Amino acid sequence: MTRVSVPVPGPLTGAAPRLAEVAPGVFVATSAFWSTNTTVVAAEDGSALLVDPGVLPHELAALAGELAARGLTVTAGMCTHAHWDHVLWPPDLSPVTRWASTGTVELLARHRDELVERPLAEQGAARGERWARPDLDLAPLADGEIVPWDGPGAAILVADAHVGGHTSLLVAERRLLVAGDLLSDVDVPFPAFEPVGEVVDPVAAYRRGLDRLAAELAEGTVDLVIPGHGSPTDVTGARRRLEADRRYLDLLVSATAEPASPDAARHRADAIDDPRLADPAVRRAHRASVAALLAARRADVRPR
Repeated sequence: MTRVSVPVPGPLTGAAPRLAEVAPGVFVATSAFWSTNTTVVAAEDGSALLVDPGVLPHELAALAGELAARGLTVTAGMCTHAHWDHVLWPPDLSPVTRWASTGTVELLARHRDELVERPLAEQGAARGERWARPDLDLAPLADGEIVPWDGPGAAILVADAHVGGHTSLLVAERRLLVAGDLLSDVDVPFPAFEPVGEVVDPVAAYRRGLDRLAAELAEGTVDLVIPGHGSPTDVTGARRRLEADRRYLDLLVSATAEPASPDAARHRADAIDDPRLADPAVRRAHRASVAALLAARRADVRPR
C-alpha cells in the first residue's frame, strides 16, 4: 500500500533537513514529507552510496551541498522500491549508476505512470511545487547480490512485502540495516495491495519480509536500523517494531475475516489499537488496506 492519493498540506518552508551522522560512516537526512529518510553510506575515501534521496524539491536541491560540505562524493545510488518517493534524485548531483532489485526495475517498466508519474503530478498540484521528472534508468540486482561500488559491501534483501521487488539493504561492515518501508515507528504495515496489485498474497508476502529481517536481527550483526519513514533505531527498538507490525497484520486479517459483514469488518478494523493509526494519513491508508482485503475476500482470495 502506498499513500500516493492521500491529500497533503500546502508547500513547506524552511531549510532542508541537516544530514546527520547517526553512526560512523552512516548519515541520515529526514524529510519534512512523511518523515522520509535519505541514507548515505560513506567509504573511508569519501565516496558514498546514496539510498532513497528525498523528498521535497528544495530538500533534494540542498542535498548536493550538504554532501559536499561533508566531503562526500556520491559514486552510486540505490532505490529500495518502486514508489515515487523512493526513486527521486538530487538535480545537482552528477549522474551515477543507480541500482534496484530486478523486481523493482521490471515493475517500474510496466507501471511507471501509476507508481511515479501520476503521484508526482498529484503531489505537485497539491503543494504548488514541481518535482523534476526522475531518471529511472536503473540497473538491476538479484536478491543477495552486493551493490557494485567501492565502499562497504551492501547486500540487497528482496521480499515483496510493501510492493513487488521491495528491498532492504544489509551493510555488514557498518552493522547497518536499511529497512526500506518496513519497521517504521510512524507507519503501520502497508501490504502491496495498491496501486498495481501484482503480489499474489500481500499479507503473506509482508510477513515473509518481516521474517527475513527478523532473521538478520537475530544474527547479532546489526546495531542500527534505518526505516524508510520514521526514526532510526537500535536492534531492541527494531524488534519491538517488528512485533508491533506482526500484531497489526494479525488484527487486520482477523478484522476482515468471515463471517463478518463488510460494515462489521470496517468497524472492527477501525477499533484496532495501534498508536500509529492516530495519524490521519496513516489511518486513511489503513482503511484502504481494509477495503482491499474485503475485496480479496469477495473474490475468494483469502490472505493468511
